[in-house]
Amino acid sequence: MSFCVADLERFKIYDVSLYEKKRMPIRTAVIYGSGIESAPETLDHGSVKYFTRAVYMGKYDGDEIYQDLLDKVSRIDRLDDIDQLNLIFLPLMKNSTGKSQRAIDAVEVARKVRDERQREFLIGSLIGITDKFIDEEYVRKLMEVLRMTRVAREIFNEGVAEGRVEGRVEGRLNNSRQVICDYLDARFGFDSMELQEKVKDLVNLDVLDKVPRRLFNADSLEKAQVIIEEAIKAQAKINHLQ
Repeated sequence: MSFCVADLERFKIYDVSLYEKKRMPIRTAVIYGSGIESAPETLDHGSVKYFTRAVYMGKYDGDEIYQDLLDKVSRIDRLDDIDQLNLIFLPLMKNSTGKSQRAIDAVEVARKVRDERQREFLIGSLIGITDKFIDEEYVRKLMEVLRMTRVAREIFNEGVAEGRVEGRVEGRLNNSRQVICDYLDARFGFDSMELQEKVKDLVNLDVLDKVPRRLFNADSLEKAQVIIEEAIKAQAKINHLQ
């Protein structure tokens, strides 16, 4: 089974699960980075047939789009839908620089977006898109860039402001868990859904507050899972001693 066919098999399962949850028609587009010019789009299992649409980012001039986006963020407050998609998928396009460097460039462009809500959405999306291919050297550079954003400040924050001000432990627990789940979703996407469910088991605030700082440095879903499982074990140990 080729890599692309294996992906389609996985997407098929995701789509079936999504349909069971939403009971709505699903249309799937599979994004392929530069270097891939053709890929299977269908699976035929007899009575079960699965159809997708392949989108080849190598057909897009990343250098030209990058310069256009740089110009726009200096002149306007918000990017339109097409510009947002172009920015999110910029590292996968045909570029004169490597994917890792273009990922850093894309995050730098996103940081210049004036609308805060859109800016954080774009940064979170870029984290999710680039995680699969960015080199270790560029992970460190990306982390340095992200430390200056609200996303990072929330991840590194040892408490949640709302919970502290109102003095409600439950508020802090809920907000802290939400920050962790939002990060997992942005970084690892659908694959992190099971791990996000485990995060809900974290109810000890002292244990929970230590998770984001460690999680932010996890470079794979497997390492993130180890961090969450260690937190759950630490919580169980504390409960046993009490």
